[in-house]
Amino acid sequence: MSKIESISFNTNTNTLISNGRNEVIADQNISEGGLDEGLCPTELLAGALAACASMSIRFYAKRKNIQLEQVDIAVEIERDNTLNTSKIIKKITFHGNLSDDDKQRMLKIADMCFVQKILSNPITFETELK
Repeated sequence: MSKIESISFNTNTNTLISNGRNEVIADQNISEGGLDEGLCPTELLAGALAACASMSIRFYAKRKNIQLEQVDIAVEIERDNTLNTSKIIKKITFHGNLSDDDKQRMLKIADMCFVQKILSNPITFETELK
């Protein structure tokens, strides 16, 4: 199980996120009252999905000896507050000498990444006082 900790100092919305080995700064953009010193939480979520899909594709391509030079993934999150629903769209571009079959198989792999599995299944949350 992954353990992530965040520390928010008395410096507006700026938050330090750490896994104990690496750190990243999260913040809100200026129009939301932040200082825009890092990705906002929704961008971090989109980035986690894009990175996971990209890594899954790269591992698959390497294992199958597919000549994938580069993969670009853009993730958009659309939120409908009225219906209380969200839609996540992944747009993937493959670079390299690839057949249509290679591309279709890698698209399927992108949908099997661990982060997408987490987001696609029922989730329960527990919030505890530490």
